[in-house]
Amino acid sequence: MRRGRLVMAILGLMMMVGAAQAAKVLVVFNPWYNVPEMKNVTPQLWGGVVNWTKDASPSNQFVPLGNNWFAFNFANETPGGFTVLNRSFPEGVELWREYKSLGYDTGYAGVGTEINIDSYLATSDTVWMVPDPLDGGAPRFLTSHPKQIQLQFWNPWESDFPNKAPSVRVGTGAWSELVSSSAGAGWYGLPLVGFTNLDLQFRSANGARFLGATGISAAAGTAVRFDSVSTFDTIWVHQVTEPAGKPVAQ
Repeated sequence: MRRGRLVMAILGLMMMVGAAQAAKVLVVFNPWYNVPEMKNVTPQLWGGVVNWTKDASPSNQFVPLGNNWFAFNFANETPGGFTVLNRSFPEGVELWREYKSLGYDTGYAGVGTEINIDSYLATSDTVWMVPDPLDGGAPRFLTSHPKQIQLQFWNPWESDFPNKAPSVRVGTGAWSELVSSSAGAGWYGLPLVGFTNLDLQFRSANGARFLGATGISAAAGTAVRFDSVSTFDTIWVHQVTEPAGKPVAQ
């Protein structure tokens, strides 16, 4: 359901451009989705393609698509270098934060150089950009609609590290720290975006224990494949038995 709504929103954006102009669209998963003071700010494009205009306007702002996705329409396939800008004014003070080719650092300052997707737009009308990990990691670029699912995970290390979030890794990607879930104490969640197979491993808050296909271990091992539930909107993962059982999903 979520994927269908997102596709329709992108098609609507492209139709607004008109038949005389070939739409080239960048769809971005909000790099600040989990930063309280930044997550509700509509991001802007910053670069020569928008004449270095910093004041928010329809010509440089992304269009919200819902579920942390934003889209920007380019007039042609060669926009050149740019960064994604989060610009806000808490208590009247301007906050300027950029997302660059290597993401951003722990102080939310952009790392790397300008982002350039000209090579992708040359062969695709729509490019999807997803941080890896989601909280400010370097961008991954996709030319087909990424799969997405909401993970809810019961933390088997909650008693050892109360209120300390575990991490998850999808396939061979980066470890991503989960966030406290509204489901209650011990539950942590994260949207998982852009996977091919839903292969998951989990890691304790201190980085010394892992949960995978063989249960709890002292080293990262084989991931558990959850493809049978990968079309769900949300999956709930917990152990079959505690303290060392394998994880299951429903």
